[in-house]
Amino acid sequence: MTEKVIRRIAPSSLGPTIERARTGDSQAFAGLYSCYYHEVFRFVLVRVTDRHLAEDITSETFLRAFGAMERYAPTGADVGAWFITIARNLIIDHFRSSRVRREVLIGDARAQDTVTAPSAEEQALEMIRHEPLRSALAALPAHHRKTILLQYWAGWPNERIAREMDGRTTGAVKALRRRAFLHLRTSLRREAMAQ
Repeated sequence: MTEKVIRRIAPSSLGPTIERARTGDSQAFAGLYSCYYHEVFRFVLVRVTDRHLAEDITSETFLRAFGAMERYAPTGADVGAWFITIARNLIIDHFRSSRVRREVLIGDARAQDTVTAPSAEEQALEMIRHEPLRSALAALPAHHRKTILLQYWAGWPNERIAREMDGRTTGAVKALRRRAFLHLRTSLRREAMAQ
C-alpha cells in the first residue's frame, strides 16, 4: 500500500494492521511506519529544529516502537499518539543528556593542555589586587559580611540565607545585603581616596 492509501484509512480501521504488527509482522509495522512517519518527523523537527537530528530521533522512535510493539496495548486512541509519546520522550532525553554532557573538541583539548598554572608572582599580584576588597569586607559588621559571603561566594539563595540568619525573612536578607553593599562601597571609596 502506498502512504496516501494508508493515510486515508481511519485509525480505527488500522486495528487489524496493529494486531498483525503486535505479533511481529514486519510488513504490518512497515504499513504503520509509512502511515505515521511524516507526522512524527514534523513533531520532532518543530521541537529540535535540526533536520538531521529530527531524522535520527524519528528513526529511533520507530525502532523503539518496533521493539516494543508486542507490549503495545491499544487503548482506543490512535497508535500515532503512542509514536508521538515515544518521540517526545526521546527529545526530552536528548536535551537532558546534552545539558549534562560536556563535549570538548580536539582542538580545544590541545589548547587546554598548554594552559599552565599561574606563577607565584602572578598569584601574589592577584592577592595584592584583591586586598582592598578583603580589607573592606573584614571591616563590615559580621551580619553584613555573612550575607554577602553566603550569597556571592557560597551561592546560597535568599531563602536559605534567611534560615541561616536566625530565621529572617527574604526581604530582610535583601535589605541587609543592600546596606552591606553601601558600607562596602563607602569603605572602598575611602581606601581609594587615601592612596
